[in-house]
Amino acid sequence: DLLDALEPGLQYRLGILYRESGDLGRAATCLHRAMDAQPRSALVRLALARVYLADPDPLGILGFKFLREATELDPMLTEAWMQRGEASLAAGFLGNAFHAFRKVLELEPGNVEALRNVAITAHRAGEPAWACRALLALGAVDRQRALELRSEIQESVWSLRGRKKPSPGAGPPADPEEETG
Repeated sequence: DLLDALEPGLQYRLGILYRESGDLGRAATCLHRAMDAQPRSALVRLALARVYLADPDPLGILGFKFLREATELDPMLTEAWMQRGEASLAAGFLGNAFHAFRKVLELEPGNVEALRNVAITAHRAGEPAWACRALLALGAVDRQRALELRSEIQESVWSLRGRKKPSPGAGPPADPEEETG
């Protein structure tokens, strides 16, 4: 087979190209061959994780496995920690997401995406104090992104309460008991 004859670096690059084109089966094949040739490569495992996470259930669990292996092989690979946090957040594993984003911030203090994701994770976990601290830290780095995220969080809080966000100058929302009284 011609693919078997390719050197591992080319297998890796070909796997990335297949993933970007949406051919996840060929991407996985090339990346597994690259991993066989380079068993200690965190980057190959990160690429494999992205392939499996792009094709959830039942293969999504393999994405988490490869992300864990990538961060174990190279604990300084910020990109793998960020992907691990984003995948955990998307799956609702909020504790794992928070841990991964915190690791990104240890490696890259002030990482805007990690700060943003910590605020989202804290909000989803029902931890408003953490969300506020993350928003303040994000505001110190990127004020515009912090304001945008604050608006998103406010919108979600209003929708959880089953109300529409009041328009500016509309005054306080009416007390529901007075309306039915």
